[in-house]
Amino acid sequence: MSELPARPELPVWPRLAERLLSSCLIGVRGPSGIGRRDVAAAWAAQRSRETGGPVVTLGPAEFFGDPAEASDALRRAIAAARAAQAGVSIAVVLSPHPAVGDVIRELGGVVSGPRDLLLTRDEARETTRRAYPAGAEMEFEAWFSAAWPVVGGWLRGYDILLARGGDPAESAKHLQSAVDDAWLPWISAQPAADVLTRIGQFPLATEEALAQTESGTLVLGLDAARRAGIVQGDRVPQAVRRACSSALYQRDPNAARAAVRETARALFGAGEYAEGVRTALDAGEWETLVPLLLAGWARLLNDDQALLIRAFRSVPRHVARGYPVVRAGQVLLDPHELNTALPVTSEPDESEIIAELRAEHRSSRSRQRPLALTTATGLMIYERRLGLYDDAYATATDTLRISSVASNDVGPSVHAIAGFEIGLTSLLADDIPQSFAGYELSQSRARRVPHWDALKVSSGGLAVLHALRGDLRAATEWIERGREVVAAHGRHTRAEGALTVAAALTAIEQFDLDGARRELAALPEFPDNSDKWPLHLLALGRLALLEGRTGDIDHMLERAVVDRSVAAGSPIAVRLTAVLRAETELTRQRPREALRIAETRLGDTVDGLVYRAWATISLGGIADGRGLARRALALDPPPRERKIAGGLLAATGKEEDDDVAAFVADYPAPPHSLIGLAPLWQVPERREEVRQLGILPRIDLDRLDSVGFRPFPGLDERPRLTPRERDILDCLKRGLTRKETAEKLFVSDNTVKSQTSSLYAKLGVSSRSEAMAAANRWGL
Repeated sequence: MSELPARPELPVWPRLAERLLSSCLIGVRGPSGIGRRDVAAAWAAQRSRETGGPVVTLGPAEFFGDPAEASDALRRAIAAARAAQAGVSIAVVLSPHPAVGDVIRELGGVVSGPRDLLLTRDEARETTRRAYPAGAEMEFEAWFSAAWPVVGGWLRGYDILLARGGDPAESAKHLQSAVDDAWLPWISAQPAADVLTRIGQFPLATEEALAQTESGTLVLGLDAARRAGIVQGDRVPQAVRRACSSALYQRDPNAARAAVRETARALFGAGEYAEGVRTALDAGEWETLVPLLLAGWARLLNDDQALLIRAFRSVPRHVARGYPVVRAGQVLLDPHELNTALPVTSEPDESEIIAELRAEHRSSRSRQRPLALTTATGLMIYERRLGLYDDAYATATDTLRISSVASNDVGPSVHAIAGFEIGLTSLLADDIPQSFAGYELSQSRARRVPHWDALKVSSGGLAVLHALRGDLRAATEWIERGREVVAAHGRHTRAEGALTVAAALTAIEQFDLDGARRELAALPEFPDNSDKWPLHLLALGRLALLEGRTGDIDHMLERAVVDRSVAAGSPIAVRLTAVLRAETELTRQRPREALRIAETRLGDTVDGLVYRAWATISLGGIADGRGLARRALALDPPPRERKIAGGLLAATGKEEDDDVAAFVADYPAPPHSLIGLAPLWQVPERREEVRQLGILPRIDLDRLDSVGFRPFPGLDERPRLTPRERDILDCLKRGLTRKETAEKLFVSDNTVKSQTSSLYAKLGVSSRSEAMAAANRWGL
């Protein structure tokens, strides 16, 4: 923290004061030398006078470097200042990166940018009048016209020029020839601000600069530009560069191409990815453009998607033929939505492209370079969009490995993009753990940049995964987080679609039909052919089941097979449609058909065991159904399937057991999935027992009642045995004779005979073996 002295008579302050003084937190952003500290000091002085409270200033040195790290450092510094002094007002002198300014806005502050510090003509006149008191001979207009393109019109830039000393008229005279011959034809007032913002300094038009300009190599030759004093590091003013390029191409095309290569690569190396690509693209230098695209495409996804698409599509076919990743990118980059799961089977040379991609992947996979991860990601997306889900899944596994061992020269954006594509590909391949790993990789790397699109997409993916598993608390957190990022940093079709599907599934699991309808109303009436297709269909189908529209599900599944053959072939779609069919048949009270579907299509998977258990119990096979439920629990199932299996066991347990109370007491706090309670609502005795416990919220009970679950066939008519009849049944199970039973129970043979007859009558049997079978069937 530091205290800045207030600069008297700051010319720009009167027009900034009203906006900045309304906030107790401000940031002044821009490169050094534009007057940031002067504005912060003026605000601090006036804020202190008006409020009488403490005022501190922060920065800028500790907020330079990596934008994500600088943003985190800024948040910590502001929190520390507020904790140290109650009611403190804080001014922050910021670096030029926009992400640092976003922190101030997120915390409710106001940000002043470089353009705010540009002097108007009247302000510049007043500044000159103060610096040169009456008696100095000069025309202000001539001085202003000469100085503006040199200093960009910033307050501190004027100070630098005026501090050179001497007669201002002589300064204007010295600069006028350079202005007339070089600067003014290139740069007007506002473009000058853009150029000087990038280079971060305020050069003078020297005689050497003028000589380099006349030779046409000022901007395209970096060494000459450095000597002329108009570059900082490897960054070149864009407006100046473009002004020179056409003339140089006319005089010496070979030199021009060499200069473009040098400039584009230097810009790219200095972090000016978009400018490097644009330089090569505008000049048509494809051999320079392609390597830049291969190395920087993931970075441009966040910075300039339109430029990225134009660059990929502009590469001529004869050039792209040698670069399979570029050829794939020309197909994969949809102008409306990047990297969707739409199939591209109409591409005429798809087999050739995929063969080249696979060859490139084999040759680059062992190298820890950006190209290896880029190639693997491109191959994975291409295979997925062709419906080659097994191949895409194998490539996704390989891509995850490459990302884990990639060297430090692979930027976070490349990992972030690869991560959410791994997540989607693994989800479609029905590998949920690897899908989590991919989306979590995307989240962790995207936060470093930050890469907002990757944060949006991976938030949507994680929300969907948690909703699918039935972990509604985690799903709700990711839905809220994803929607906050979308609201703050712009819409994204793919991310918003996934978040909406996740929200619909979350509402359905809570039997919140109105909430589910609201969410699904924002999506197409039938799932479009995108990455969310299987989950969107599942949400529509489960809503129809809760509303009793089983006929609509038949139409949905028929249309899915006819219209969406590529998407319907993904492993996740195959599983979820089988689950939906089994749930439909159970709702229709056709447990035998549900059992057939579960056995043939789901087998011994967790889903298969759960729905086989439900169907078997519905058919009266209590003991067998309970055994299947226990097998499902032994596989450590996801929360949704765990609750269904537990609910089946609680619903069919013995009357003297405390299964229901234990099951309900162990239910998670809302938001939670109610599907596990459905079996209890299919047994009226258990339903009433749950109500009497008083554990579940009233809204949950009302929603469960509104669904109208039908009782298990005959389960509500289970024989009600007296304690003595239960004792007799236990002895029969042990194989005891009538005499042994009488001795064990301390009763006479006649009492045993009478009680056994009563037991057989209630069970509807006439022999010991039939009694044992009936007892197992009823779960007694």
